[in-house]
Amino acid sequence: MVNKFVKNRNLSITTYMIAAVILIHMAVMPFLYHTITNGYKNNSYEQFVSHVTEVAGLLADVLSTKSLQNDREDIINVLSSSILGSNVQYIEVVDSQGVIISPQDGVLSLSGAFKEDSIVNGHGDEVYYLSIPVYFKDGKGTVSSLRIGIDESAVVSDYLSIKKQVAYVLAAYLVAIIILITTITRIIHKPLYQLRDRSREIAGGNIDVPLGLTSRLSEIQYLADDLDKMRLSLVSLAERMQYKASHDELTNLPNRYLFNDSFLNKLLRCQQEINISLQFYCSILIGSRK
Repeated sequence: MVNKFVKNRNLSITTYMIAAVILIHMAVMPFLYHTITNGYKNNSYEQFVSHVTEVAGLLADVLSTKSLQNDREDIINVLSSSILGSNVQYIEVVDSQGVIISPQDGVLSLSGAFKEDSIVNGHGDEVYYLSIPVYFKDGKGTVSSLRIGIDESAVVSDYLSIKKQVAYVLAAYLVAIIILITTITRIIHKPLYQLRDRSREIAGGNIDVPLGLTSRLSEIQYLADDLDKMRLSLVSLAERMQYKASHDELTNLPNRYLFNDSFLNKLLRCQQEINISLQFYCSILIGSRK
């Protein structure tokens, strides 16, 4: 019962190879997945931060040409136009005294506390907040701050989409590898199954039929050749044993066993010929009576 249980637990080459491929890819694919997605994330996020910094720098340069006391209306217009003309979601200027200059009323701008981001999607609010210094003409060395928030939903959405695409590609790659391994092992299995069947026939006593198996796989061909040599050795051994059983060891003359065997074979053949002759003559007699 134990041997039967162990035999039933044996697995095929296909199972072992597929299991090995799956285990290897389970170890490698997470690393590959994170490498690809993190590489894309870092590159796209760096480009986005660089773009935001560039936009904020241009606005700061424009504002630095204004006077905080005399050009307040122009400053408000610059802030309002930046909201209307790009993906800026939040913008304001805070002077050295803490006074906040906001866009015109009616121009959409996010409200709430300003939280500067150190990374993209740092606060999960789909807006990247940045603060840079502004030096107005009449600031006399004082530093004001330009606070700006730019929509980051597009770059975050692209990153999430890339993650899904990479996951689909890696999954398709794994399925393709499993199909390829299965196909290859089936090609290997076919001659192995033929070898198994012929081995069972030889073990059952059918040693006269040549093996007749060819394969492009050298290992299987070597195994087939060795099995055929074993079959020929069994044939030769059987012939020698038959000869020894029917001949005297000293004189090599046919012994009584061979005489009896030959006599019985000829007697049976004669009986068969007599039976055939009797049947033939009986059929002629019956036909002539009709």
